[in-house]
Amino acid sequence: MMDMVPVKALTDEEIAVLEGQEDRIMKMLAQIDRFMLKIKVIKNGVQFPDLHLGHVYNECIRKEFDIKDDEVIIATIGRLVPVKNHFVFLEAAKCVLDKVLNAKFFIIGDGVLFNQLKNRTRELDIEEKVIFMGWRNDIKKLLSAIDIYVICSLVEGLNISVLEAMAAAKPVIGTSVKGISEIVLHNKTGILVPLNHTESLTKAILKLIDDKRLSTRMGLKGRQLIQERYSAQEMAETTLELYEKLC
Repeated sequence: MMDMVPVKALTDEEIAVLEGQEDRIMKMLAQIDRFMLKIKVIKNGVQFPDLHLGHVYNECIRKEFDIKDDEVIIATIGRLVPVKNHFVFLEAAKCVLDKVLNAKFFIIGDGVLFNQLKNRTRELDIEEKVIFMGWRNDIKKLLSAIDIYVICSLVEGLNISVLEAMAAAKPVIGTSVKGISEIVLHNKTGILVPLNHTESLTKAILKLIDDKRLSTRMGLKGRQLIQERYSAQEMAETTLELYEKLC
């Protein structure tokens, strides 16, 4: 937990990145002492990749990992820690692969659960279909190559990777928790599923694999939403306005 005494003494205004987050901050601070702190919501923002360049990146990534053009790529990005819930991702991957042979799953990130997750792929006999990529510095290129983005988190804020996936016009399947449900609009920019529900996650993935027009439509609507509400330019301008007001 952050040191609340310096926050109280030195902070003129606090920034929250999510609607409702300001209430949680105030409750947390109230446990330390009673004082007034101004909190402004400035949502995370991302830049928009050139979709034309995406075709080039797609070819490069598929060549790097020997993935055929007709294979569907389902990806998730994040630290390999319990709160990200990668085991549900793997369980759903197994169920999908029982019905769809031309699918590959990317797990992008690293963390304490790496060995356990690798072992689980062997137990599920999907080791050849799941690629553990570790941390990468070319996320935008990877997002250009994927077809479906999945996030299974138990708890989440305004996740940058989800914003970047949507900016790249990719449909997102996510758990129905605060933070994810604010940006993944059910059946519009993606699909929301219940926590720890492998069957619902599997159905959602299969639905987007089977219906490419729906997948494309959701991806484009997601990109439009990011352009309207979550651009890096808007975030920077709003933050600058706040600093100028405090100076």
